[in-house]
Amino acid sequence: MLALLGCTVALTSCGGKKKQRLQVEVSEGPAVMGFEDLIVNLGNVKRTEDKSHVFVYYNLGSEPLVINEVRTDCNCVQAEYSKEPVKPGGSGELKLTVIGRGLEPGKFRRAASVFTNAKNNPMNLMVEGYAESLDSHMKSKK
Repeated sequence: MLALLGCTVALTSCGGKKKQRLQVEVSEGPAVMGFEDLIVNLGNVKRTEDKSHVFVYYNLGSEPLVINEVRTDCNCVQAEYSKEPVKPGGSGELKLTVIGRGLEPGKFRRAASVFTNAKNNPMNLMVEGYAESLDSHMKSKK
């Protein structure tokens, strides 16, 4: 027997403008994780500051979804998330913060793997951008 629950997700661009509306079907079975964004461009990141993005995710299955662990490919990225289960059809937030002082100057692309009890485990997220050199930051202060 297949039970369906409709869930509408509004997808947004980095500027906060709505791109499109997506109709998502939640079906019976194990938890399934879905994200609004998988790759986010943070733009310019000053090496003296940290920059964050909140990834919104959904439980598209009929069993509770639990994030067990988030592994990042660099100590320059920190993850914050709730360990509380997300009910079927519900949503949660996972925040990735790039630590500016931990980046080398130039383009960067950092990954985070999200390990859950979901059928589509793990999910991979990316944050990318451009780390400004300390020299350019100091020149702009003068």
